[in-house]
Parts: sequence; C-alpha cells; structure tokens
Amino acid sequence: MGNFISGLFVDGGVASALSGFREMLFGQGGIFAGNETAAGAFDGIVQMLQSVMGIVGQVVTFANTTVKPIIEGIFNFITQTVVPVILQTIQTAAPYISSIISGIGSAVMTVAQIIGQAIQFVMPVIRTLATSC
Repeated sequence: MGNFISGLFVDGGVASALSGFREMLFGQGGIFAGNETAAGAFDGIVQMLQSVMGIVGQVVTFANTTVKPIIEGIFNFITQTVVPVILQTIQTAAPYISSIISGIGSAVMTVAQIIGQAIQFVMPVIRTLATSC
C-alpha cells in the first residue's frame, strides 16, 4: 500500500496506478469500449489528478526540507536553552519564595490568634448583654 501511494507522486504515477481501471472501462471488452470521448475525459481527469499529486508532492518536499528543520530548531532552542534557564531561575528563587510564603503564613496566623483572643475576651460581655435583655 505504501509503494502504491508513494508511486502516485512520481511523474505518470496516477496514470500507471489507474491503467488497470482504464483498461477495464475502455479496453477490449470493457464497459465503455470504443467510446473515445469518455476515454479522453478519463485521461483528462487522470492528467488533472497527476497535476494535483505533483503539487502535493512539492508541498510535502517543502515541509520536509524547509518547515521541519525550522520547527526542529525552535524545539531544540526551547528545550536546550529556554527550559534550563527557567528551571535554574525557579531553583534559585524557590528558597526566597518559600521564606516569603512562610512569613505571610506566620503573619496571618498571628493576626488570627489576635482576633481569636479578642473574641474570647469580648464573649463574656456579649453573653451578659444578650441574656440580660
């Protein structure tokens, strides 16, 4: 199957691939034997398909020879240059970020303890006011 498909991209490959089908339709004893107009139309379609396959082949070649190396170069640059720099930056900054987060956590807990103590201090007064009314 792979040889059949790759054979379509060579010059005359579509005509070669469809020659058996053409023979079945227009050859000796074929369904449309002797109908030169239909055979000419079929040959025209084959020629158009061959042109399309030629263009597709050129696009594939362009993609392999031009686009693929560019994408590989970008990917190599990202994986070999950018990612290591990002990882090194994270590794260097991690202790500082950790200490900042720890400091913020300690400050939040201190404020929460002060608020909790204030509520404990005011609670008896609030109970007294609530029950005496």
